Amino acid sequence: MERPTGVGEWAFSIGNDPELREMIVGSIHEGVLVTDAEERIVAVNDAVCRMTGYDRAELVGKTCALLQGPETQPELIEAMRAAIQSEETFIGEVLNYRRDGTPYWNGLSIAPVRRGGVATHFVSVQRDITDFVADRTLAERGQETAAMMLRVSRELSRATTGSQVAQVIADAVPALWGSDRSVVLFWDDNSARFVMAGLSGWGGAAAEMVRAWESTRAESPDLAELMDSGMPVLLHRSSSAWARELMETFDFEALGLTPVQIGGRFLGIIGGHWASTPPPTTLNDTLHERMMAIAGLAGVALGHSRLREAIDWSMTHDALTGLPNRRMLEEHITERMAELAEHGGDGVVVLACDVNRFTAIRETYPTAVVDSVLREIAARLVSTIGDEGFVARLGGDDFVIVIRARPEDLEATVSRLLDAFLAPFAVGDDTVHAGLAVGGAVSADVARSPAEAVEAFGPTVAQRLISLARADLTAQRLAYRAGQKREDPEDAGLDSDLRSAVRNGEIEVYYQPQVRLHDGALVGVEALVRWNHPRLGQVSPVRFIPLAEYNGSIREIGHFVFETACTDAARWAASGHPLEMSVNVAVHQLEDPTFSDRVVRTVSTNGLPNDRLTLEVTETRLVSDRSVPQAQLHRLRELGFVISIDDFGTGFSSLTQLSNLPVGELKIDRSFVSGVTAAGRSIVAGVIGFARGLGLRVVAEGVEDAEQYEVLRMLGCDRAQGYHLARPMPAEQFEREWLS
Repeated sequence: MERPTGVGEWAFSIGNDPELREMIVGSIHEGVLVTDAEERIVAVNDAVCRMTGYDRAELVGKTCALLQGPETQPELIEAMRAAIQSEETFIGEVLNYRRDGTPYWNGLSIAPVRRGGVATHFVSVQRDITDFVADRTLAERGQETAAMMLRVSRELSRATTGSQVAQVIADAVPALWGSDRSVVLFWDDNSARFVMAGLSGWGGAAAEMVRAWESTRAESPDLAELMDSGMPVLLHRSSSAWARELMETFDFEALGLTPVQIGGRFLGIIGGHWASTPPPTTLNDTLHERMMAIAGLAGVALGHSRLREAIDWSMTHDALTGLPNRRMLEEHITERMAELAEHGGDGVVVLACDVNRFTAIRETYPTAVVDSVLREIAARLVSTIGDEGFVARLGGDDFVIVIRARPEDLEATVSRLLDAFLAPFAVGDDTVHAGLAVGGAVSADVARSPAEAVEAFGPTVAQRLISLARADLTAQRLAYRAGQKREDPEDAGLDSDLRSAVRNGEIEVYYQPQVRLHDGALVGVEALVRWNHPRLGQVSPVRFIPLAEYNGSIREIGHFVFETACTDAARWAASGHPLEMSVNVAVHQLEDPTFSDRVVRTVSTNGLPNDRLTLEVTETRLVSDRSVPQAQLHRLRELGFVISIDDFGTGFSSLTQLSNLPVGELKIDRSFVSGVTAAGRSIVAGVIGFARGLGLRVVAEGVEDAEQYEVLRMLGCDRAQGYHLARPMPAEQFEREWLS
């Protein structure tokens, strides 16, 4: 007699002992179902009954067709029967139905049981894999959405006019939403009308009718409601009288609509029409995500094409104050140095300024109040310097002034600036005195002659002068405070103190939690550097980071922070908390050719997976600073590390630039997050949609209240951090409050 093999072996062996068979089969967690050669069910265990909702008596004697329903895959059933007829093993996933009619995914394997060389029975091991299939489908849809949005973003990067953008969007909608036709409407502010800008999938006379269609808010109340709400909708004939009339006129069954906005300005509407394809009955998560994503990309692209002058202006100016930004500042300094080298005359002077007590103002008052203070600071600097010089804002309360002057005239200029800050600031209902601190550098500081400076440093001569001025400010070498010149003995030695801060144990690492927005789960932390000076106490990073970049200690500090963060992350993982770790990386660290090797070595030593580490580089540096070695970032990305663009939205990256960078995450700058509950909502939605198109994770930083948190969650942002959740804290406090 032929010996049975495989699954059938144990079934054959215990077949003559019914009691033993029932005990063994009943104890198995997976479902076990046995059929005879005629496909009738002869035995099932309790797991099958639990999974299907049928009693054993209701199953035995029936065929497995009892578990099939309207959506069960006929091709899979055919393949299953072919395997049974051929007495072969079958493995597959079938959509079955429970006794109450609810569907579930059944992952099963079927093997023949042979006696005398003939298959007399078939044993099926089954498992409910509904959750697994749902997760896999969601992931596949997410990957499909990301790939489709990336193709659209690449097409949009080549569009230079509003009509071209509209047509790219219209062409993309049917494939992206699953509709048959589409339109893109522009909103004309002058005439207060919706006008047709692009269409796809329409033919013949219908296309001409659609192309000529236009309307007002009063004539199209559903569009007016969409314009006011800012959220996608799905309309059917029963939704409203306007929807029914429109669908009867143009012969379609359902209409998906999503608004396009940027910078608080309503630009238009994207529509998808279902005519012959069965329409969705509800606005499911996948369709909602795709509608928001294409609207975000359209907003960014339309802003680029329709508001070219404004975008060009924003690339060289600070949005809050209207002052030139770093990019324009560097261009200005470079031009003045070239003029000096060619024609001579007064030297180029760069003054770095910040406001005393600004950190206290920022941490005490709401964002809107702080913004008004920054605008007042800018106004005072500009009115004091006048046509004599050039004023730029780098960020926060960091301002830079460029003038042509002789060294002997410098003191008078600085004194005028300090005098301008003797008057108090109106901060909310309060008045606050906040004097100005100034540091300076002159063209002679970088080389013996302007020509030598330009030749030696080229386009980086401006960066050199800015760094020297900011370092001078930090070290208080000019030491102007509140309208008088003096040296502060406590601050004068910061330069030398910082060089030994790591060795003296003064550099500390604080952690700020990052949570997943859709469920509030803790998923990671950002490591932030702090300097606990033995005499001055906590020194703000705004003060000592520029100095560290200037005197070269930034690499030692960065290495210490990185190693500490990896060590802490490894310790937390060992205790059951495998959190992702984000670490800021300075350009000076990336300039070290051994940086990527050191990262790999440190992570490996601590036993951390590469994908658990995120390296944050500011957008301005990543996009515009030519000194950043892109090769290091590409290598780290290829090794599985996540590269994040910090302060996204302040560096004015283009679609093409970002799609070519090795990034996996965008961190939305706090200046945009602060406005997410008002006019800035459309900007954040656009950034999130844009990131979805590139398959990037999105983190919102600077989340200050529950309303911002909730709006970000609704917009589909992935993660958040900020004072609403927690302030940065030492490792011990973080472990006590978040991990215990």
